[in-house]
Amino acid sequence: NPLHFMPKRRRNLLVYRVYNSPSIARKKYQIVCFLRSLMTVAQAASASAETISLVSNDLNGFLRSDSDEIPASLKQLLKVAQCQEFQETLTRVSSALTAGVLQGF
Repeated sequence: NPLHFMPKRRRNLLVYRVYNSPSIARKKYQIVCFLRSLMTVAQAASASAETISLVSNDLNGFLRSDSDEIPASLKQLLKVAQCQEFQETLTRVSSALTAGVLQGF
């Protein structure tokens, strides 16, 4: 290893300059951005899983019962799904997600 033959102070300076170089700083920034977005996706997936679990339990209970009363969670879900704002937001989010994935590759 050629770094072993350099004096310690000069070696540390070289490592410092490489670590703080613009290209390395850019890569560090990209990695941090990727990890933040990954964390956000994980949080969104967790929240979605809770919602899906609640709706699934309500739907399962409704289908197994003899009641004609639709559970409140299903009514709310239908209202949200029919809302124009929700549909537009869903379209924008999926477009942005697709663009982000394509930029990542």
